[in-house]
Amino acid sequence: MIEHLETKWTFGPDPVDPQASDIALEAGTSELTAQGMLSASWAMVEAFTGKTYRDTTAGQAILKVSAPMVWTWPRYPFPEELTFEAYAQGSWVEHPETYIPSAGLIELEPFTLYRIGHTTTTPGATVTPAVEQAVYNLTRLCCIN
Repeated sequence: MIEHLETKWTFGPDPVDPQASDIALEAGTSELTAQGMLSASWAMVEAFTGKTYRDTTAGQAILKVSAPMVWTWPRYPFPEELTFEAYAQGSWVEHPETYIPSAGLIELEPFTLYRIGHTTTTPGATVTPAVEQAVYNLTRLCCIN
């Protein structure tokens, strides 16, 4: 069981399509408003699909578990490499853990506060036409006055 979990992510730019100018023109709003709603729509679609369509330039999870467990890195596509640190005697120290990048699986030991992260860019998932259309529809719906 997870006792504690914090995450933070840094993302690259939104995918280029759909265009905010097209949505603004059709919805009758400003391009600035459409761009804001477009970014929010990408975040909502990522939460719904479980995939990250923007590049993830950095990520970090701080967690503690109460029993041995295999935990899945919460962003797909999974990074090729992760760094592992454990909190001990007031500071973070390097800590070896087993990580399977193809599945995003990490073996964790109980009662250890971990800081797991990556600093290399992980490319976003491929944007399919259905995903692009969903983002367009969601953004347009949110922008209609």
